[in-house]
Amino acid sequence: MMIRSLGQFRKVCTILQVTAAVLALALPVGGGIFWIFVERIPPELLQDFLPVLPSMPIPLSTKMLGFMIMMLLPGAVNVYGLVVVSRLFRLYKQGSIFQPGVIHCYRKLGLAILLSVPADILCKPLLSVALTYANGPGHRTLIVGLSSNDIRGLLVGGAVLAIAWVMEQAQKLEEEQALTI
Repeated sequence: MMIRSLGQFRKVCTILQVTAAVLALALPVGGGIFWIFVERIPPELLQDFLPVLPSMPIPLSTKMLGFMIMMLLPGAVNVYGLVVVSRLFRLYKQGSIFQPGVIHCYRKLGLAILLSVPADILCKPLLSVALTYANGPGHRTLIVGLSSNDIRGLLVGGAVLAIAWVMEQAQKLEEEQALTI
């Protein structure tokens, strides 16, 4: 889609701002719904979301612990990132492009992406232990791993931080040129 006017750009920014804000609210709600109905989800779909398949039925305490682990680690970082993205598009919609607020958003977004990597890495073993704790000794599982998504997160987070730095340097150059007579 080609954006041809400032009005069209502002509409796209509004859509993206609202989408990010709605997703930030929907993530914890969706996580809660997931854990309420986790036993009704087919195992072949569950394995995409959980590091280990739990024994059924899942005790309420295990569901609550699973929800807390997912929301406090990757969930909190993802919600924070979505809030930053929403703010970034609000600033774009207002006409701020190379302003300090935009640069600050890029820096926060890069850090959120970087923080999502250790959050995901920590979530896997904690969740695997929580989901298999009720199995008893000898039948518990500890999953530790690093995936290509983790490496991608580090690269993308680093790239976003580099973009923030370049934008900051460009802003400083622009300020210096404005002061030069």
